[in-house]
Amino acid sequence: MTKVVVSEARVRDDLRSVRSFEVGLLLGHAASMDVIVIHVPTPPENAARAASRLADVSVDWMSAHAKSVLCMLPGGIDCLGLYVVTTEDPHALLPCYMCALQAIVGSTTDGLYMLCVSPTSSTMTSKRFQAPSSFVEARLQWQSVDGLLRRYEAAVRIDVRLPSLEPAALLAHVAPLLTHAIPVAGRDPGRVHFLERVSTNDLSAVAAATRPSTSPCRGLHLEGSVTCLAYALESAPLGDALRSDFERTMARRVALLESDMNDVSSCRRTWPGDHPRNVAVARRAQFRWPRSGFLTGNVHLFTDDDLSDSAHAIAELLTSPTPVGLQWVENEASLLVTNKQPSRTTPRVRAWHPSLFLALFAAVVATLVACCVN
Repeated sequence: MTKVVVSEARVRDDLRSVRSFEVGLLLGHAASMDVIVIHVPTPPENAARAASRLADVSVDWMSAHAKSVLCMLPGGIDCLGLYVVTTEDPHALLPCYMCALQAIVGSTTDGLYMLCVSPTSSTMTSKRFQAPSSFVEARLQWQSVDGLLRRYEAAVRIDVRLPSLEPAALLAHVAPLLTHAIPVAGRDPGRVHFLERVSTNDLSAVAAATRPSTSPCRGLHLEGSVTCLAYALESAPLGDALRSDFERTMARRVALLESDMNDVSSCRRTWPGDHPRNVAVARRAQFRWPRSGFLTGNVHLFTDDDLSDSAHAIAELLTSPTPVGLQWVENEASLLVTNKQPSRTTPRVRAWHPSLFLALFAAVVATLVACCVN
């Protein structure tokens, strides 16, 4: 059965206006109904000589560009495939590019799409790739997709104790924070709040709240909040795309933190014990995606990074003729790694959730009743 893919009409119009060779990425939302939102041309690999056929663009160059673009995508938006504007038949070469792209994208999509456009006749051929080398028919339904995807936002509060600053350990402690959280729609359209799921009749939670830490770095914490942004179909379960964005943004921040801590210039911020005293984690900045009427992209930068330079770099990466408008969406030092050494004389008390008092009170009452009966 031929799969129907809803595709933004502006993508069709833009590609039909191209009169020379061009290759690039197709970005969109993969779900029960796949939606292609926008296309991103791959920049020239050789500035001195423009590519005239697919063989002039190496798989490594296409892969590097795809990885950079994927870092800027919000939750719910992924790479759905490739497009090629060419006068030749590229099908013999395409499997190599499609397999490389599939390896980068991973399992977020169930088969990538290929769109081949003739610059002379403006005819389009759409197919779906099946690894390792076959293509099946796919029909594109061209229309405006602005109303199909809904934008969601959430602010996630983080306060976790860390065993170390190793990326794997840090992500292992942060990634599960939203796994069992309950998403609730806020008053503002598209606003979502995540509520912590706490059992009121589980007395083991009371013991966990007062259990002393056995971490070798008792003072090492990740504290603050992060902003999550995602797009999803109106019918999609609330919160799933935001959870995906949370995992993406934290993975990106952790990678940048590791790079920053390995930088020689960061030595001025360390103290005995080889752990930072207060280190600001990269924060989020966003921009309106070129060629799209509603899609927002994001980058993660440190406070002292120049937004103007970053905006020009993004424009080059996305082959936009003008710089993008880049602005912060998180406050300075909104997320910090802190190393507050605990006092030797004052025990460290962890704040209790209100439900823990209810559970403890119920346990005390049950004990008193049992004593009276006996």
